Amino acid sequence: MEHDAPRIFRIGSAHRVTFEPPDLVMVSWDGPIEADDMVAVFDVLEEVSGGRQVLLLCDVSRTPGPTMQARQLAANDRRMVLMGPLAMVGTNFQVRVVVSMLETAARLVQGKTSPTAFFDDEASARAWLAAQRASLRAT
Repeated sequence: MEHDAPRIFRIGSAHRVTFEPPDLVMVSWDGPIEADDMVAVFDVLEEVSGGRQVLLLCDVSRTPGPTMQARQLAANDRRMVLMGPLAMVGTNFQVRVVVSMLETAARLVQGKTSPTAFFDDEASARAWLAAQRASLRAT
């Protein structure tokens, strides 16, 4: 589904998801990521993706990361296949380890193979995602 203007979705009391047409989803996490938050993000991905993979930009600079329940849910959610290339901004070592574990679990359970990269700033992340767009459209 394509829209001309960005669409903003509030997740819980502090998180935000912004869909930037035609294929970029930015998730801004602010505080702990609970299982309900993860479900809500997957709901948004399903709504805006039109069933195709989307580019994903996650700002995790203001979160300690997902809870164990949120990690388990993410690794097993069938909608994980909607996540194309993933750029993460503001990650600390703990979040990088958790993301690597989630990717391994998703790859084993669902065969997800989209690349993930970590960045210090949003501009670098967006540039990398723009370069990934061609490979995303080829799938």
